[in-house]
Amino acid sequence: MAINDLVYLLEQDNEIKETIRGLCDEKSLHLKVFHQHNELLSAIKNLTPGCIVVASEEQGDRVLELVRHISENAKGVPVVVLGTHNDLNTAVAVIKLGAVDYIEKPVISGRLAEHFNQIALQG
Repeated sequence: MAINDLVYLLEQDNEIKETIRGLCDEKSLHLKVFHQHNELLSAIKNLTPGCIVVASEEQGDRVLELVRHISENAKGVPVVVLGTHNDLNTAVAVIKLGAVDYIEKPVISGRLAEHFNQIALQG
């Protein structure tokens, strides 16, 4: 089952979580926050969100595995990776694996809002 107005977030930074929560509230999107990648993967099996946002530095190299798994098992769901400045290798790798964007922290609001606008229009 898919719910277009639902955003899944895997992020540890409270400030980033609150920024994303605010963006979701502005767009009337529901936010579900996960603290570990296995929780997120389990949730995707039961309910497909309109968008998935993951933090790359929380997962290290595991973010590549996570994006690959999401791309294979939740086809068509946009994945946005939030990463660190100057991590070009990860940015290129996640885009090749199917992520729709790689946004450098801490300035995420503008570009992430664009993705949420698209989700809100579909919902």
